[in-house]
Amino acid sequence: MAEYSIESSKQGAARYIVEWLKLNAGMTTEGACGVTGNMYAECGFDPTLDVIDSNNLHAIGLCQWNGQNGEDLKSYANSRGKQWTDRDTQLAYLKLTLEDDSKYKALSNLYNLLKTTTDVAEASFQFCRQYEVCAGYNDRNSSANTKRRGYSQAIYKGVTTGGWEADGSVSTDTSVSGGISVRQGITPFPGNTRTSWSQPEEMGIVNFKNFVSSQGKKGVILGTHLKQISPKL
Repeated sequence: MAEYSIESSKQGAARYIVEWLKLNAGMTTEGACGVTGNMYAECGFDPTLDVIDSNNLHAIGLCQWNGQNGEDLKSYANSRGKQWTDRDTQLAYLKLTLEDDSKYKALSNLYNLLKTTTDVAEASFQFCRQYEVCAGYNDRNSSANTKRRGYSQAIYKGVTTGGWEADGSVSTDTSVSGGISVRQGITPFPGNTRTSWSQPEEMGIVNFKNFVSSQGKKGVILGTHLKQISPKL
């Protein structure tokens, strides 16, 4: 069995992110480590990372937010008076995309799990499956999930018994508020199990509107992504 570890130079960042998620997002240590292990797999904790993904769109930041998701992050950062590369801003944005604002609950089950779980492996798998949606995301034993699980477990060991120190002072962030929109990995409608249509532009706005209607829902389109789902009147 492969042994997964976190580079010594990145252990402080791992501890910082775990503590931020516990303090500001209410996650358990296990839930936070599951998320943080995924981040290490995505970018090695480099919040400035900007690459061209397999779909030929830019993927940026800790979670490698892709395409419109990345543009949403940039808009959110601007609203906070921050650069999109700011680590705390990205963590606040992650929390925002997970929160239930009573209008859109696609990720509420995932968020609730991350706030209650005592299983690092399950947290890692579910965050990969529902949020990151990387290659092999739906297979617990895929190479991607095996690696992410290994990183998450290494982080859990490091922050609970390894004496890792955070690379900065974690403070309470009270600025996160508001709703969320359709983002990567989110199943847009109850009963729809297809997660690949994470953004309307992937299937065209007209087709997307038709799809919304076929699901018995009414969508309010702002720009190029769905901002709100409500029952058809």
